[in-house]
Amino acid sequence: MKELTLVGVVENMPIHENAYLIFIFIYIVNFIFMIKTDQKKVDKIYFRDYSQSIELKLLLILTVLFFTIGVYLIGFSEYFFGTKKDDINLNVFIGVSIWSSLSLFVISYHNKKNRIGIIVSLFIIISVLLFGSRSYTVILFLTFVLLFFNFQRMKLYRKFHYVIFGFVIVSFFAIFKLLYGTLKYSDISALLYKVSTINLDIYYMLLFVDPLAVTYNLNLVILNEASLPISYVFHRLISILPFYSGFYSEITNYEYLKFSDILHENYHTVNYGLASSFLGEIIAIFGYGGIFFILLLWIYSIYIYNYNYKIRDSFFIKIIFPVIIYSIFYIHRLDITFIFGAFKMVVMLYLIVKVISIILKKISSRRKNEYSISM
Repeated sequence: MKELTLVGVVENMPIHENAYLIFIFIYIVNFIFMIKTDQKKVDKIYFRDYSQSIELKLLLILTVLFFTIGVYLIGFSEYFFGTKKDDINLNVFIGVSIWSSLSLFVISYHNKKNRIGIIVSLFIIISVLLFGSRSYTVILFLTFVLLFFNFQRMKLYRKFHYVIFGFVIVSFFAIFKLLYGTLKYSDISALLYKVSTINLDIYYMLLFVDPLAVTYNLNLVILNEASLPISYVFHRLISILPFYSGFYSEITNYEYLKFSDILHENYHTVNYGLASSFLGEIIAIFGYGGIFFILLLWIYSIYIYNYNYKIRDSFFIKIIFPVIIYSIFYIHRLDITFIFGAFKMVVMLYLIVKVISIILKKISSRRKNEYSISM
């Protein structure tokens, strides 16, 4: 049994063998489906041209609209130039515009690299990055990489410059948290001073803290045999519904906390962003049988989605692509409600776009019919 040390949180914490078993299971299942994916040949990846699509135009308009409203509610100067404060949060309009801009980037890239859509997406995501949220920029980067390489396999030793570039990007995100306040103020002298005084130990800690924190949170659940009542299942499922705002808590007269808050109140904690554990929450609710079943189901779902993305002409499949990347890359450190919330936002956005597009197409069709009759 090994021990885990997380600087400033815990020292020499024994790692339970069940944590190793869970990670080994994840690696084995991922490896199996990776082989199956490689064996499943796709002769041609089919991408529809959305250049004349009303859905693309609506998505662009909604993205700009939601972002504008969100910035207005926060305040232009506070959002773009103020420091990040505890009492200032990204409101729901900014939240929707983030996912809308990520989806817009995917659709715009398929649309012969539509410049307007790509520029709008980059502007919004970079602005959120300067607000202190790195995860969405990471998602945008991973999305771009997959689209740029067209989902093709490659041997990295033949593309070593890409490896170097990837390491530079990872290093940037590792130290960005220390620098984003200075970047926001555009204070070059202060930025240079911070860069010159960065402690390498802190840099390495930031670079490798994610797997340590994730293991730590999972280990907390296992060592303390944490458990949640079955009612949490219904709460998490109901949270998928649109306009949900504590409905289940009201009818049951019970406050259902996010799992990160439960860990914070009952055990040691780490900083927000690494303060939860999807794996731990599943174990606390469903037990070990549940974690293995849900992991198998989830990885299989990703396998199916990956194949359908390449062969199906589906606006919905394309628009949820960033959420799939988000859930794959960040699922280990998130609450279930965060995953459901991201899917809910994009699905609602898709429904809004489709309903408006259907109405506009019917109006256009009716006008054409009336015009042809009058002729």
